[in-house]
Amino acid sequence: MGWRTAASITCGALVALGALSGASASAAPAPALGTGERTCVLGPKANCRDIVHRWTAAHHGNLSGANFARAELHGADFRGARLDRANLRGAVLRHARLHDASLRNANLGPVVARGQGLRSAPTCAPNCQGADLYAVNLTGADLANANLEYANLSVATLTDANLENADLLYASLAKVVAATGADFSGAELGFANLTYANLSGANLSGITLTNGDANFANFTGANLSNATLIQTSLLGANFAQADLTGAIFDGADLTGASLYGADLTGASWQRTICPNGVVTYGPPCV
Repeated sequence: MGWRTAASITCGALVALGALSGASASAAPAPALGTGERTCVLGPKANCRDIVHRWTAAHHGNLSGANFARAELHGADFRGARLDRANLRGAVLRHARLHDASLRNANLGPVVARGQGLRSAPTCAPNCQGADLYAVNLTGADLANANLEYANLSVATLTDANLENADLLYASLAKVVAATGADFSGAELGFANLTYANLSGANLSGITLTNGDANFANFTGANLSNATLIQTSLLGANFAQADLTGAIFDGADLTGASLYGADLTGASWQRTICPNGVVTYGPPCV
């Protein structure tokens, strides 16, 4: 047998082995979560409700429409995953990694009894806890139209995230003991609802919150430097000790808001309703 023939056979064998190994890899089962009787296979519309799988859950593909309600997924790695329309109500995703994930129209609000309202705290108290996203990393994630009502986003990172039209009613982004507040720097929050949200100590520098609502939100000590707050309703909001240097309030409504001790250096005011109800066309609100 000549060397060319032997080489051809060897190459052929290697190709065949490669094809077989590729077939085996493609036939590998999808990753599963949970233990014992409570398990689920990850994929689109997967039913992973109440699953407990801490620190080792990982998936970077299509999880659109999956049900993770009340699941405990501490430290999950869903970087780049597609979680559009996923049900994450009451889920625990502490320290999870969701960089560049898509969560458009996802529901991360609280789990409450059927027919119970969520428009004000007393209606679902004491069970108003939405998804627990403490220290989660959502850098660059797409959360457009997501429901984040009552969600815990303390110490979370949402740098450059898209939260356009997201609902953060009563969400907590506040600074906690020995830690910083949530980092929303550069986030897009157009048409978002931050009514009654707690953002004390949060980093909101460079955010864009146009045509949004942040009525009665708590911005105490928050960094809103160079933030764009055009045509935004800020009725009764608390900006005490906040950094508002270079912020744009054009067309904003600050009726009843508190600016006590806030740094307003270089802030822009055009057609803005000041806390005392006076409309300003340039001079700063005081």
